[in-house]
Amino acid sequence: MDASEGEELNPYTPPGIVPRVKENVPGVQLASRWMAGIGSGIILVEKEGNEPLTFRENEMAFVDHDFLSMFELPVLNGSPDLNRRNTIVLTESMALKYFQTTEVTDRTVTLINQFGEHPFQITGVIEDFPANSNLHPTILGSMSTFESADYLGHNTWLDINTLNSNFVHTY
Repeated sequence: MDASEGEELNPYTPPGIVPRVKENVPGVQLASRWMAGIGSGIILVEKEGNEPLTFRENEMAFVDHDFLSMFELPVLNGSPDLNRRNTIVLTESMALKYFQTTEVTDRTVTLINQFGEHPFQITGVIEDFPANSNLHPTILGSMSTFESADYLGHNTWLDINTLNSNFVHTY
């Protein structure tokens, strides 16, 4: 598909496409939304007896749980699970950066962003994405987090089930 002169192609789709496709299109077993940029922010890591450490993270993406099955990366620790709200999966480089180990399952970090300050449970650690991939997230967050009014606060513009706005990639 080519853009006509003056037109711009954009890779974004309405986030509500994924649940509808999975429910209504026979044969579709896995599908995931990919939302990068929205929701990234400051990661606060608490360490016993020390001042909290803060890290500005821009390579965070919120995805559906199916993403983990579609882009199989070796699991280094835990059982990566993004079905529950406020859960994250770290890449090896982030686990080492924050904790100097990959043994971090069930630890909690705090994400501070435009939606406020919220705890996120680490459910697993995966290998870093390969250098030849066009995807390079360092943190994967659960898309279902955005279904919570407590998380969104007054940011009602972010409806992850809408068909009226294009702001996610669909895989």
